[in-house]
Amino acid sequence: MNLKTIFSEIKLNLSIFFFTLILVFPVNILVSLDNQITIEFVKLYDYVYTLKKTNYIVFPTSFILIPYFIYIFFLDFKKSKIFFNHKTILFFAYLLISISIVGIFYFKGYNFRLIKNFISLNILIFFLFYSKIFFQNYSHRVIEKGIYFSVLIISYICLNNLFNKIMFNDKYSVVSTSKIFFNLNISHYPDYFPYLVFMLIGIIFFSKNNIFNLKEKFIYILILIVWLFESIIYQNKGLLIVFLFFITTSIFFKSNLLKKFFIKNLYLFYLPMLLMLLFSFSLTLYGIESSLDERFRAFVRNYEGINNILFPLMHTSILENYNNNHNDFLEIYTLYGIFSFFIYNFILLKIRKIMIHNFFYGYLFANIFFLGSIVQNNFLNPYLLIIISLTLGLDSKNYFKRI
Repeated sequence: MNLKTIFSEIKLNLSIFFFTLILVFPVNILVSLDNQITIEFVKLYDYVYTLKKTNYIVFPTSFILIPYFIYIFFLDFKKSKIFFNHKTILFFAYLLISISIVGIFYFKGYNFRLIKNFISLNILIFFLFYSKIFFQNYSHRVIEKGIYFSVLIISYICLNNLFNKIMFNDKYSVVSTSKIFFNLNISHYPDYFPYLVFMLIGIIFFSKNNIFNLKEKFIYILILIVWLFESIIYQNKGLLIVFLFFITTSIFFKSNLLKKFFIKNLYLFYLPMLLMLLFSFSLTLYGIESSLDERFRAFVRNYEGINNILFPLMHTSILENYNNNHNDFLEIYTLYGIFSFFIYNFILLKIRKIMIHNFFYGYLFANIFFLGSIVQNNFLNPYLLIIISLTLGLDSKNYFKRI
């Protein structure tokens, strides 16, 4: 191998490494109106907040890559038919509805929570639609290196976090328990970052051996599982339920006949959401768990007295009093009303495509979407949504072994 080839290989690896580092690094960037930029731990805020009369814009490091994705999108738009047949109709329908929502915010009033969800949802839809096309610009080798570096970076972060907690932990301080190194801490340490760790465990376990050898699989899975259980899973009750449900129910899917039935009838997974809505309007489960009570009450407060159930955003009380439902389905429904079912179906079909080629990894995603999203905004969270969309855009035939 000559010097030029070695230099080219090093350059490629560094480019992929820094791309994945920016994508998965779980630390927020703060930009103040006085042009100060800091990278630090921010747990409670997304996009914007006010502190000491100064407005701050808050976003994950992955948002730095959005201009690059848009640039590649326009290049792909010129050289290939991104929109064709029914996709053109759906795109313009979605565009029309989105413009209508912007009009409602402008003329009838706005709600910060709804605007934040509107921004997140449009970024999510863009990446869900474009991610598979985006990957076609790169070879399998480049994408496999990106997967490998993502796991390497998150494993290193989890190891550093474990070390800091063992050596310097103040169990009563979230900032202390979420420390990585220097003055950097894991943003959304108790809620959103653990879902990425859970997804990566699935990626390592189900990936082909040309991405990770058996020794690497064992080491990385061990690091991530130790972090998950030592650090957070018992605090994040939603993730604990998702994890236990996935593990306990997976044993029933040894039969190919049962797998095919479940893939065809994936809509059955909406049942938990329907049950939660039913319980929210009754007193059946109140008092069992405080965080569930909070979510039930938020739902009742937001939607009680709403007459226009087909498009709730038209109701003035939604714009004036809306609070976080901690539920992806309800947040999307509040914005797009009856049209939100097209968005749910779009995500469902992405998950189903993965299940066809790798049932258990697709089933892991189905659990995160249908169960995890009932009590948390996983798909609308600024940190997770790009990572989730890109993962759903991977061609599982090539990157994950068929089970």
